[in-house]
Amino acid sequence: MRARFEPLAEITQSKGDSETTPELSPHDPFADFERWNKANIFGLIATTPEMLPFNYVRSALKLGLTHEAKLGANPFKFGLIGASDQHTSLSTTRAENYFGVGTIDEPKPDRWKEFFLKSEVSPTLDTP
Repeated sequence: MRARFEPLAEITQSKGDSETTPELSPHDPFADFERWNKANIFGLIATTPEMLPFNYVRSALKLGLTHEAKLGANPFKFGLIGASDQHTSLSTTRAENYFGVGTIDEPKPDRWKEFFLKSEVSPTLDTP
């Protein structure tokens, strides 16, 4: 069912990427680019080290190969896609003409200082 209903995984978008993390790929110099390991998307629970292998695409591909060796089938054989994830109908991602991913992100000089996620559970889960 996974292969039928989830043929693609979004590996990168404007909020960051989900390829890997330094904890899983310590020798990859790009593994720490645009990382969001602090909390889940709603800021309700902190990310633990045990969660990391199940949060990243590179780990899923490795896990799929392990399943294929044991079971003869790979449930994690999928294609990859990357996009801007804009919800504004604007296509630009150039810094000097960037309106953010949502219509609430109007251009202003100090927009970069605002939190992307302000957790209602704990300020330690806030994400700038």
